Amino acid sequence: IIVIYNLSITELVVVLVGAQYFPIQT
Repeated sequence: IIVIYNLSITELVVVLVGAQYFPIQT
């Protein structure tokens, strides 16, 4: 898991949910 800097809970949820629709390869 990539280190989370200063994301709020809402932002984190948006990223997790968004990743399901738009898989991001890091």
